[in-house]
Amino acid sequence: MKARNLLMIYLDELRADALGCYGGPEGLTPNIDALAKRSLRFENAFCSSPVCVPSRTASLTGLPPTKTGIYHNEAAWGGFEWGRQPLTWVEHLQQHGIQTANVGKIHLPQGFQPFGEHHGANGDMGGILNQIDREELSLITPPGIPTLLGGSWPAGRPFPPEDVTAKTI
Repeated sequence: MKARNLLMIYLDELRADALGCYGGPEGLTPNIDALAKRSLRFENAFCSSPVCVPSRTASLTGLPPTKTGIYHNEAAWGGFEWGRQPLTWVEHLQQHGIQTANVGKIHLPQGFQPFGEHHGANGDMGGILNQIDREELSLITPPGIPTLLGGSWPAGRPFPPEDVTAKTI
């Protein structure tokens, strides 16, 4: 049997209808659209939580937040203790001799790393932003809240997703 690859792409804050392969505007996401044409796409999948950590935990375990007890991103913060961690489909694949890896940001509960290999992004986004002069950045941030809502990346600076792409390839 021919070896097959499984590539699961997690994207922050991207609606399906923004992708051409799901009926969005043509030409905005040509690489994802091309990949989708030769791949399996899910037509009836739903996010169990609008927040990163519980959503990713649910997709890996097959359990909703009401079963995992992971309701918000505080599970990724230091000091969080998660009791018995359920077996994930990734670990199930490993038990059957299949190599697994995570490349880039995954944002899971503290101490929960089901992948056989982990190749993080080139630093976390907060750390990367702290290395760039604020004058170079055109950021949209709410007053008094240490978070980033949007903006544009400075020309000539390495863009963190490019590092993730190179490591994935």
